[in-house]
Amino acid sequence: MGQFQSSVGLITGIPIKDTVDQLMQIAATPRDTLQERTDALTAERTALEQVTSLLLGMRFSAGSLNASSLYTATKATSSNQNLMTVATKTNPPPQPGTYTFTPLQTATNHQVVSSAFTDVANQLSSGTFRIGAGGHVDRGIRLSELNSGDGFAAGKIRITDRSGASAEVDLRTALTVDDVLEAINSNSDIDVTASVAGDSFVLTDNTGGAGNLRVKEVGLGSAAASLGLAEVNVAADSVTGDDVFSLHSGTLLSSLNDGTGVQVHSVGDVLTVTLADESELTIDVSGSTSLGAIINAINAADNTKLSAAISADGNRLELTDLTSGSGAFGVTSTGTVAEDLGLTSTAVGGVITGKRLISGLRDTLVSSLNGGQGYSELTSIDIVDRAGNPLVNVDLSAAETLSDLVDTINESGANVTAAINGSRNGISITDNSGGTGNLTISSSDTTAAALGIEVDDAVGSVNSGSLNRQVVSESTLLEDFNGGKGVRLGDFRITDSAGNRAAVSLDSSNAEAETIGDVIDKINALSVQVEARINDTGDGILITDLAGGSGTLSITDSDGDSAAADLRIATASSDTDDSGQQIIDGRTSFEVDLSTLEIPDSIALSTLNGGSGIQLGTIEVTTGDGTAFFVQLDKPGDEAYTVQDVIDKINDAATAAGTELVASLNNAGNGIQLVDSSLGNETLSVRDLGSGTAAAELRLTNNANKNLTTGIQRINGSGAFTALDEDADALGILVQQINDFDGGFTASTFFDGTGYRLSITSENTGNAAELLVDTSTAGFSTQDATRPRDAVLQYGNSGTGGIVVTSTNNTFDNVVQGLSVTVNRASSDPVTVEVGTDTTKLTNATQNLVDSFNSLRTTLEQLTSFDAASNTTGLLFGRNEVIRVELDLANVLTSAFSSSSEFRTLSTLGIRLNQEGELEFDSARLAEALEENPNEVQKLFTLDGLGVVDKLQAAIDSLAGEENSALTRRYDSLTSTIENNEARIESMTEFLARERERTLLEFYTLEQTISQLQSNIDVIESIQFIAPVNRSSS
Repeated sequence: MGQFQSSVGLITGIPIKDTVDQLMQIAATPRDTLQERTDALTAERTALEQVTSLLLGMRFSAGSLNASSLYTATKATSSNQNLMTVATKTNPPPQPGTYTFTPLQTATNHQVVSSAFTDVANQLSSGTFRIGAGGHVDRGIRLSELNSGDGFAAGKIRITDRSGASAEVDLRTALTVDDVLEAINSNSDIDVTASVAGDSFVLTDNTGGAGNLRVKEVGLGSAAASLGLAEVNVAADSVTGDDVFSLHSGTLLSSLNDGTGVQVHSVGDVLTVTLADESELTIDVSGSTSLGAIINAINAADNTKLSAAISADGNRLELTDLTSGSGAFGVTSTGTVAEDLGLTSTAVGGVITGKRLISGLRDTLVSSLNGGQGYSELTSIDIVDRAGNPLVNVDLSAAETLSDLVDTINESGANVTAAINGSRNGISITDNSGGTGNLTISSSDTTAAALGIEVDDAVGSVNSGSLNRQVVSESTLLEDFNGGKGVRLGDFRITDSAGNRAAVSLDSSNAEAETIGDVIDKINALSVQVEARINDTGDGILITDLAGGSGTLSITDSDGDSAAADLRIATASSDTDDSGQQIIDGRTSFEVDLSTLEIPDSIALSTLNGGSGIQLGTIEVTTGDGTAFFVQLDKPGDEAYTVQDVIDKINDAATAAGTELVASLNNAGNGIQLVDSSLGNETLSVRDLGSGTAAAELRLTNNANKNLTTGIQRINGSGAFTALDEDADALGILVQQINDFDGGFTASTFFDGTGYRLSITSENTGNAAELLVDTSTAGFSTQDATRPRDAVLQYGNSGTGGIVVTSTNNTFDNVVQGLSVTVNRASSDPVTVEVGTDTTKLTNATQNLVDSFNSLRTTLEQLTSFDAASNTTGLLFGRNEVIRVELDLANVLTSAFSSSSEFRTLSTLGIRLNQEGELEFDSARLAEALEENPNEVQKLFTLDGLGVVDKLQAAIDSLAGEENSALTRRYDSLTSTIENNEARIESMTEFLARERERTLLEFYTLEQTISQLQSNIDVIESIQFIAPVNRSSS
């Protein structure tokens, strides 16, 4: 075909292409007719898809009405959202009603600020800065532990001092013993000091008056009584209240031993008691959580042989051997239960008197010091005061608490005073003699040294420093670890020094770690050669490598997890223990050796301009003799970072240029000065080149001043910075180190108008976020700017004895079941919370169903329409399947239901079909019905097999379900017909293509034939007659 270029016959002049096209058009009529029919069928199928989609959407809308939360949803409103906001939960929702709350206190962080730094270089030149979460030796217990677990009756008390002055002390927000003491001691209307002695509160009158010291309840409360101060009315300067703190059967094991607890596992913890008659009792205490459970287990073993009880002083357990014989009475255990309960003491007279398990209202057990290891055996110390008075020997062997130790020293007759030190992490001993000699405290063994009070020097006092009260034990909850920062559960890998590797999973199913002890157990169960335990400082986990390999002990978190980091053990070992074994110490207290701080000797340029820094570049300096030289401050790899760097670079460039210009710090210390001694006639000048602005920002573009006598020129950049900028820069080094600890607190600096101060703030709020900051050996001090506090919410009317609840973060969940309360601001004003039925969710869901039906109906109306004027119909006009859709759905929506005894039809809930067939919805009627009887409304919609939802979904499934529904059958039929037609159309198209080729070929052959005939005719016509030639005869 390619040889024919013209669509018109060159010989015949016949329009070949047009003729063939017309012939093919006639031949294609059956195909085109079939294509038109197929297009119509495809349009019908598309319309069916649209209807099916709308039906399925309606089915989804109906299904959403099955959610039970729609019928139980509640809403809560606060009468004062500035003070308190509320939200409801769905599982379960709160009961409708009116609730009264009083937001007494918001949760706060702990913020500590330092004294002003007036000479940073000296103040940071020596000593140690220490910080950590907890460890205070005089931290008051929670008031909930008072009165055998009955706790404290929050309220108000009235105190009258001996001068007759009276004050009402509000203790509604008091959560700890410290809160009580602070509330009383900060009251300026009376002159009374509150303190504690052992298990009792003490009030001391400071007025010198002759009246009675009185304490009374305010209103119908019992706050004073719960503090042991009921009806105090004495003509004395001091009164000690009743004992309000002791062990009881409900005492939680986790609260014993200053909160480090008793480690009891769910299985396998057994006490073995050997009696005098040489019999043995085995007592399973696994799973015990209270002291009463332990006592009951012991007494149940054999009450004819062994008796357990709380001692008369209320501070320990006592076991009595009821047998007789020559055997040794003693207790052992698997694990550390016996030791933790203090039952490994030697029996005396058939009685084992356990060690003390609680310290007091505001005290620390000696056994909790030294990281929880205590001191193996305190003996006595010898004290010689500075006046050289005779030596006083003080026997400390009976001291069980730190207060015992302090009191023993103070009652010894030595001319010294012992007290809790200023950092609240140890003790101090102060000489009272007025002498100038050496204060000497010593012992024949290590007692004085172990307590940190050994001294022989001309000093007025000695500070023990931190005695390391244990803050982490195997009983410590992971959520409470590191001052409440907590541990996010996950996986981490441990590699020992021999290259052995194993993974620890803290969040494995049915075996989630809850305590530090759980973590230790999981590590120690691994195949790698490591050992985990509580570290010697009692503030974290210690991992020891036992493999002895040449590699490095290391711990890494699995991708996306942070458990090891939160436990502070995600690192490679860089230290060894006394045995040379590699260790990783996850301690949560930190210290900075101030003598090793690299205090900058010049101000960092980055601190200037309010911290925006200096825009470095190149500056040009022209001296008086006309010499110009350039100083590049931003040379890659040799940038200027400090003011001194700028000075050095200028001097180096000046020397290289052979000038007599010298740069230095000016006398005021607040700028760079340039002194030019070249004695030329030009003016000394400095300018920035390019985009840099350093010269201008350092004020070196100022006009030069010339000494007319000497000819020396000077530019003074005075005011570019201050001496305080250097202090801030130096203090920033300490701030950076503190923040690098990532210990649940952040440090910063601020200027108070006189000097810079250090500010440290806990990341978390609440009592557990209390920081211990020790600067006793540093050149500065600290004080609390904000005390850490839990949020306090009173539930109920205070006049009728409301209940006080607490939260660490201002949010209270389920004080009322299903209700979440957030305190925004503290106030004594009560806030009313109204909880009612939330009809919005159900009415919205119902409106979605109504809208989906009406949208379907509008679409059906368009697809089944008939226009008489134009005699046109919709794509689905007359289709039985489509007619069924509207009829079946309307039948369900208007029928009566037996699922509810009160609401039989949708119209009773405000849902009805109008005359046009559209659904109308009266949301107010549905809301009213829901408030009247939510259960019956729910039954109408959701009762299995009988409710609106199931009936409607069943109807939709019969119309548009996946299997054997009306629309699906029609769709499948259409699809089959369309596919068959498309196959026939394709075959017919291929036939027409071949026929076109054949016809074209015939025409082209005809042209060739005619062309040849024409050529033959031309030949014939070219033949000429030739006359014969005549010859003459001779």
